Amino acid sequence: MQELFVLVLTACSSSNDAKKSEDSQKTSQNQMKVTFYDADGKTVLKTKEVASLKGIQDYQPKKSGKHFEGWYLKPDLSRKLMSKAELRPDMSLFAGFSEAKEDTRDFVIVGNGSSDLLKASNWGGNVTEAHQFKKEWDGKVNTYTLTAKLAKDDEFQFAKNGKWEHQRGFGYLASGDKDGETYLSNSSGLGDVSLKQANIKVAKAGTYRFTLITHPADDQYDTNLTA
Repeated sequence: MQELFVLVLTACSSSNDAKKSEDSQKTSQNQMKVTFYDADGKTVLKTKEVASLKGIQDYQPKKSGKHFEGWYLKPDLSRKLMSKAELRPDMSLFAGFSEAKEDTRDFVIVGNGSSDLLKASNWGGNVTEAHQFKKEWDGKVNTYTLTAKLAKDDEFQFAKNGKWEHQRGFGYLASGDKDGETYLSNSSGLGDVSLKQANIKVAKAGTYRFTLITHPADDQYDTNLTA
């Protein structure tokens, strides 16, 4: 069962994903000075000499009532520090925090294809319990999960309901690849469709587990997904 395809609705990816990445263990020959700023872009939280991305990711500041989302390369939180990023001299990073708030929304998979699940969906015309994500709220993070058996060339997206509210397409996937192979690809759709609203196309049939991490109180994470 494939389990690497994490769809993040209001953040680029969870901080745990970055911590676990093997790529984050890659070291640099030289120590680099990194200045860590608070979310306001001005307050210095810490200055540290690091030799690898792990040295950055090990520092996770805490803030009362907030969940740390990770480090960003720009103060507007438009570009997150990813696991394959390279260290630079005198690097500045900006903390992203989200407010802990329970999400009351429901999310479903909508699409079409030859799999039983998406054939029944008919692009959201029919939504059953099988199409719905299961939600878990631990007091800090909203985690939605869905396990789906999909067929090659199936196409789908995620939304609040069959009417495609809060539509989420390929651009919201953390990755469509695993071990150098493509499992999910961008099926650009009709006309000039943005990446975030493009259909997700199944390149390899199989059982997939999708995870959605949502932060309803912090909308800035909803659009800032470029790496």
